[in-house]
Amino acid sequence: MGTYVYTPDNFIKVVLILMRIRVKIPVIMMGETGCGKTTLIEMASKLYNQGKSNIKKMNIHAGITDKNIIDFIKETNIRVQNEDKKKLNEKINEFISDSEKNKKAILKNFNNDQDKLFESYKEEIKKRKIWIFFDEINTCNSMGLLTEIFCNNSIYGEPLDERYRYIAACNPYRVIEKENKIFDILYKKNHKKRNLVYTVNPLPHSLLNFVFNFGSLKEKDETQYIESMIKGASKILFEEMKDKIPLNEEDQKQLINIQKECVNICQNYMKKNNDISIVSLREVKRFNIFFKAFVNYLYNKNNNKIKDFNQNYFQENNFINYTGKAIYYAALNLSLFVCYYLRLPNKESRAELETIFNKSDDLKQYFSDGNFSKIPMMEEDLMLNNFEIPKGIARNRILKENIFILFFCIVNKIPLITCGKPGRSKTLSFKILQDSMKGEMSKSIFFKNYPELIAFKIQGSLNTTSNDIEDIFNKARKYKENIKGKNVVVYMDEMGLAEISENNPLKVIHSEL
Repeated sequence: MGTYVYTPDNFIKVVLILMRIRVKIPVIMMGETGCGKTTLIEMASKLYNQGKSNIKKMNIHAGITDKNIIDFIKETNIRVQNEDKKKLNEKINEFISDSEKNKKAILKNFNNDQDKLFESYKEEIKKRKIWIFFDEINTCNSMGLLTEIFCNNSIYGEPLDERYRYIAACNPYRVIEKENKIFDILYKKNHKKRNLVYTVNPLPHSLLNFVFNFGSLKEKDETQYIESMIKGASKILFEEMKDKIPLNEEDQKQLINIQKECVNICQNYMKKNNDISIVSLREVKRFNIFFKAFVNYLYNKNNNKIKDFNQNYFQENNFINYTGKAIYYAALNLSLFVCYYLRLPNKESRAELETIFNKSDDLKQYFSDGNFSKIPMMEEDLMLNNFEIPKGIARNRILKENIFILFFCIVNKIPLITCGKPGRSKTLSFKILQDSMKGEMSKSIFFKNYPELIAFKIQGSLNTTSNDIEDIFNKARKYKENIKGKNVVVYMDEMGLAEISENNPLKVIHSEL
């Protein structure tokens, strides 16, 4: 999530978590997606364990069974036992390697009995608390077993280690209040199933006593998070680019402030026109990744670091040759374009966001000719010129957008879901990308700079299960381990069919990504 922000609310939440852990009361953090629940729990663990996180985590999804949970607990038992042995050996070795004077002083407290000393080490180690964290706890059908674990610290009546402390995070069981204008991947006949914001199960009454309402981030707190995350990522980037595109301290502060203001505008605009869960701090993280990627891309392209980027086409069409700090502002423009603008579903909403930037006296000066869409549109045209477009395929706006965002998401390892009606070039765009990105074997000199694209495909259907999705991810992972230097992508076609499946298979993607 980036740099953590200790707002007054977060400080209170951390204190309450630590108090509950101390008195052995389970904690269930319920809140909107991407608002920092997991990060807060990890920070609380570090505070409790003197700077080291000691969390044993299990990602829950619809495909998780009782057996999976039992296996996880068994594995945790083994890990904890091994950790105990390791810690005991470390303390014994520390004692043995100590000076004779210190040894005598230590043993004096144990009547010079070394066995008693080592026994005290064991007792000290047994006092440590083991944090067990279940993420997305209310997405599976094993709520009965999880309730027994949380309430009784047992599995089928068999007691578990007394040192275990249970924590969980979950999204709220909340009815949609505002029509979602962004995503439309369900059939109309299944619209009734879409009455919840999140596809989750209600928590059993026994667990409701442990629920801690995290809620959603307040606007003021979100602004602090955005500023902290952008500032942290930008400082690292400025240091990396200091010999290529140096910025003085004043220019750095100005750029960070402009980024923060633009991201705030986009976040608030998206939430205002859709449900509050439509964006989160994950968008800010993606923005930082894109910003760094576009800075490097523009610098390399304009300094001929990317071999022969169709310079004739570049000159004939009067594309901007960015220099100096203009590269940073062009990268800002492109990052906002792919993170927020392209997510808007229609011309009206896009035009409205564009107008906000173009008419802002404070911001329009940072976009080429005060036109937010100018640079992105030119870069889309330039990018498309390097792809192998089959004959008879129109180079329309939809195709340009699909290919542009697909390319930058793949090379920067950012997940992407392309939504649209049939015939909107979704599958075609990926096929064009796959045919063009052949590494050193690519026809376009531009793509010789990038690894070959290897796709592992799965066809979504009403029968798709979590195991099907896990299997394809495992195959892709295994291939990636054995074959280096490739862009390995899991490509799921017709994801909308899996979305309305009774198996709820898409929840597994949360943990996979």
